[in-house]
Amino acid sequence: TTTTTPPPSDEMHDRLAILDSLTSRQERLDEAKQSIALLSTRLVASPQDHVASLSLLINLLSDSDATVASIAMLSLFSIFVDIVPGYRITTNSTLNEPAMTAGGKGNKKVSREVADLRSYES
Repeated sequence: TTTTTPPPSDEMHDRLAILDSLTSRQERLDEAKQSIALLSTRLVASPQDHVASLSLLINLLSDSDATVASIAMLSLFSIFVDIVPGYRITTNSTLNEPAMTAGGKGNKKVSREVADLRSYES
């Protein structure tokens, strides 16, 4: 089964919409920092459940304020560093082996969490 990523919450869209309405640069910068921190925390905690947050952070890279764009870029860099090492690099021979599932279909039994993660990665 494929899992669909839930859309970002209305709260996040509201927070990002606030950025456009703030008049003071410092207020806008503070709100952007809070939004970036919240999006980043969600992504690091559960990347497979918050893929839409990644899109919102990427959109902030083109922000008119260079400081906001820089903070977003540094946050994305840190997120990628945290997320990427969790992925295995497999060869073609391992891709052809029977899948290991939580239900025991395949060569070995694995926990439900591991099976879900492998399903997400493939």
